[in-house]
Amino acid sequence: MLHNFRIKAGAGRKVRELAIDISTALTAQVDQRFPTLCKHLTRHGVNVSSMALQWFLCMFVNSLPLESCFRVWDVLFFELSSSVLFRCGLALVDIYAQVSMSLPATAYANITPDAGHAVLVLG
Repeated sequence: MLHNFRIKAGAGRKVRELAIDISTALTAQVDQRFPTLCKHLTRHGVNVSSMALQWFLCMFVNSLPLESCFRVWDVLFFELSSSVLFRCGLALVDIYAQVSMSLPATAYANITPDAGHAVLVLG
């Protein structure tokens, strides 16, 4: 359940470790909530985990308009919870799922599975 999602962000945790944890959790949720999209992306060699990792490491700077990114940051700093990033990632997947499913196979030609280039597909 989304409302039960919590990742402990203690003082010793590195940002990359936290991003990997959120990315793994998002991938599991995308697999569960959007199985058709996951099959479609896998068929075209897109790794959802890599895409999500780039979103979280950059805190959406590279995948959202700047104004939207600042809004995500506002909520993140207000709530002081990593679940904000998780919810934003899940919302992006939901918003762009239909667009991604309708793209021709050539749109996926230059996307490498582990380089995070899937942001171009879903964001």
